[in-house]
Parts: sequence; C-alpha cells; structure tokens
Amino acid sequence: MNVLLVSTYDLGNQPTIIASHAAQLVASSHEIRTIDLAIEDLDSGIINWAQAIGISIQMHTSATIAKNLVENLRSSGFKGKIIYFGLSAHLGEVLFSEGQVDAIFSGESETAFSNYLDQLDTGKTPANTNLKILERIDHLVPLRSKLRPLEEYSHIIWGDRSLVVGPIETSRGCSHGCLHCPVPQVYNKRVRKVDLKTLINDIDQLVEMGAEHISFNDPDFLNIPTHSDLVVTEMRKRHPNLTFDATIKIEHIVKYKKLMRQLKDKGLILVQSAFETMDDEVLALMEKGHNANDAKEAIDFAKSIDLTVRPSWIPFSPWTTYQSIADIVNFSIQYDVLSESDPIQWTIKLLVPKGSLLLDSAILSPIFTDYDEEHFTYRFDYKHAALDNLQQDLARFMEDSQSCDDSIVTLKGLYLIIKEHLETYSDSSLIDFPSEVVSNNNPRRSESWFCCAEPTALQLKSATV
Repeated sequence: MNVLLVSTYDLGNQPTIIASHAAQLVASSHEIRTIDLAIEDLDSGIINWAQAIGISIQMHTSATIAKNLVENLRSSGFKGKIIYFGLSAHLGEVLFSEGQVDAIFSGESETAFSNYLDQLDTGKTPANTNLKILERIDHLVPLRSKLRPLEEYSHIIWGDRSLVVGPIETSRGCSHGCLHCPVPQVYNKRVRKVDLKTLINDIDQLVEMGAEHISFNDPDFLNIPTHSDLVVTEMRKRHPNLTFDATIKIEHIVKYKKLMRQLKDKGLILVQSAFETMDDEVLALMEKGHNANDAKEAIDFAKSIDLTVRPSWIPFSPWTTYQSIADIVNFSIQYDVLSESDPIQWTIKLLVPKGSLLLDSAILSPIFTDYDEEHFTYRFDYKHAALDNLQQDLARFMEDSQSCDDSIVTLKGLYLIIKEHLETYSDSSLIDFPSEVVSNNNPRRSESWFCCAEPTALQLKSATV
C-alpha cells in the first residue's frame, strides 16, 4: 500500500515518530513517503499517490494543524484512509466519529498501525480502529533516510557555533502524573524504554547524517536514570565529541545532583525544564512535584556547574493572579535567566483537552465548562477578568514580533505590557528590567520550544493542500 506519513509539528526537530513508523511499515512491505509540514508544502501530486495518509499527533499544536489538514484533504476529494497516531492522537476522536479520520492509534502505535494497513491490504475490515496501546513493543531502528536532512531542522546555537541536531527518545511515557500534562493521560504513569542497541544504532546513523549534537526528547530524561546514564555513557564512548540536551523535571535536577554532574561531564550542555509557575498552591494543584524554592535551588545548582537551564511556563491558568505573573517575571530577572527564556513562554495559556487528568478531580473539574471543539480545549474564567485581555495582548505582541531575532527586545516589550496591566489593575509590581542584558554564549535552540500551546497563524497555514 502507498502510505504517506505526515508530520505537522515536532518542536523543530526531525520527526523521530515518523521515522519509527516508517521502519515498521517498510518492514511490512508498504511503500512509504513522508512530508513535514513544518518545513515543506503539501502538494496534490503526493496526495494523489497516497492510498493512506498517517498523521502524527504528538501534542496539542499538532492536533489543531492536523484538523485543518484533514478537512482540506477531504474537501479536495481524498478518498483514502486517514490514520492518526502518536501521543495525542485521541484528540481526533470527533473527526473519527464523523468518519473523516478512519483510525486512531495512541501510545505504542507502530505495530497496531502496521497491522491495520496489513489487514486493509488483504481485503479485511480491521476490527480495532481506535486504540490506546501501552503494551511493550520491539522498537526498530527509525528509518531516517525517508526524512528531510537534519540540517533543515532546528540547530543548537552556542556562541558562534551552530550545531546540527539529531533527535532521539530513550523512553516514552512518564512515571509522574502531573495533572495538566498530556503524557500521563495516555501512559498512566507508565514508562516504555527503548532498548540500548536500537538507541545506539540510531545515534550512529544520526552522526552519519551529520548530527553534532543529540536532543533526548523523552518527556523526562531521568524517568529511568540508570537507563539514561547507560545510553549517554555508551554514546560518549563511540562519539566523544557529541554534546546533548534533555528535558528534565526540576524535581529530578534537585534529586539527582550527582548524576547531573556526571551527565554534564559526558556532554550535557542544555536542559529544558517545566517550571510552570512560582505559585506553590498552583504547583500543588497540578501535582508537579516541586515548589518555588526547588525551582530556585535548581537554577542555583545548574549555574554552579555551568549548566544552562531554560524554563518553560504556564503563566495563564484559572488560578492565575497578577502576583503570580509578577513572580514569573521577577524570578526571571532576579535569577538572571532572561537570556534563557523563550519570550513565547510568558504568553502560554493552560490547555485542557478531553481526557485531561484535571477533569478527574472533583475539586478542579467544575472550573472547566465549555469545550471548544475547534481548539481542543475546555475554556475557563480567570479570577480577574482583565487577565484575559493581558494574555491576548501578550499573544498579539508575540505574533507581531515574529520577525524580531532578539529575544531580549521581545521580552522587554512583553515586560512593558505586563507592567502597564499591573499598574492599572493590581498592587503587584515588577522589579526593574535590566538596563542592559548582555546576551550570553549559553547554548539555546534556534527555534522556540513550546509543546503545549495553541499553534500560531503561520503554522496553521501549513495545513493547506
């Protein structure tokens, strides 16, 4: 069967999930083509070739772009099968119920997806077309030769160096149950690791493709600390000049300081960590596993070993106050992480899709009432109505500032908007924005990192046929 695999958005990385599914499908004798809407346009020629189209849905942003894509495909006359797969594939259940999407496979989806197509190829009608798969599977080495070159994706900028990035996952799922996170609603605090041999073979091929740096894109790199350390140790033996980055919880940065030092010595240069807020009550509601003092300790520790940590935030939620907004900004200034801050992080609004663990709480669920089918999220009201205007003002400023390459200039603009709102509506205040912020040489991604936010207008345009 001719199968087109489509990536809608994967944080600026070469989409590993597309490569892993391609490997499984090729092993089952299907013909594969791929396209990445983040960097390529979708044309009618490749659509006419395809008998089935698989769309990876790794996060909320992917789901919104994919919805537009499916509607465009069907309106343009595509009659073949459309399959959603990936972590957040379940967000396509309305399209599935309408018959626009033919199958949904979330979780460990490679084998189920392949089996579905195998049955179609033999004239059978697949019985199970909406599955969440948590059983362990044998992972094949991702088939990256079907993807765009690594050079076309996000790089690591480190001083005057621009490092080609190879993305990889040592595990899927997460052992934690943060209520706002999409991972535990699928994996239910389970972790599925990829075996060492497969990982090392993948790293080897990434290096052959030009990778100078490896991004470990696990939901949390230290879910299985011994496994992660083993992978890094073996990688270091084979490729001693490789650097790497990882996503690591604040809780784990604080808990595994000895291991963090060892990872730093083996090439760790950058950590992305979900700080979310500096409000301890909200952190407890979300069951984040850390508090504001832990966040401060994590930054202090990272600076002591010369390790860059880039915070991600969810400043706007039902529990947001003007003080909590001020605390995020003031922390960023006081702890000297402005240069490590993606401006879009100051604009992020909590997304609550169907199935969110927040909805399982008898205390929290009444907060979320109307469901927005177009944006895949429940809506909520703020404690202070003007906070909605603030979030929209910040988001609008970000849209207008996309052409600005200086993140400090953009942050200063956001700071001034927040400052004006605080002075108008609250007694909370901001400390002074530094008169001069010297851009340091710390490593950063060339593309802003945001996994749980609504897509930009530019991203939505990529879904046209």
